[in-house]
Amino acid sequence: MLRAIADGFIAAHATLCQAVDDLDKTVKRKAKVHPIARRLMTIPGVGPVNALSFIALVEDPNRFSRSADVGAFLGLTPKRHQSGEVDWSGNVSKCGDKAMRGLLFEAASCVIRQVKRFSPLKKVGRCVSLVDEGSARPLWPLPARSPC
Repeated sequence: MLRAIADGFIAAHATLCQAVDDLDKTVKRKAKVHPIARRLMTIPGVGPVNALSFIALVEDPNRFSRSADVGAFLGLTPKRHQSGEVDWSGNVSKCGDKAMRGLLFEAASCVIRQVKRFSPLKKVGRCVSLVDEGSARPLWPLPARSPC
């Protein structure tokens, strides 16, 4: 009895794997022939899925007057509260497409992981000053141990 159930699951798994491979090849083929997708894929961390998703979401780039408006459209700008003397910036507004923000986050994570040497991008969680107090000279390389 268990053998029959397992054989059914194995057959279903093989069918799903074949469908995923076919879909993956189709997406790669479409991204390869689309000129804008090819240009977007030259950015580190951006693959065919990210490029085609961005193209499908933005559709007509001429509707944005500035490039910063695309970030606001995707919900990547901070919330603002201004009233009289109060002026604070909150977290990311998250007004745009959640899936696209996730894809952009993954692309940014890939870029940060690819950085081999010290970079201000990798400073997260460290308490070492990047600039010497007396000059604008960066403190490279960082000391082995942080004084904090």
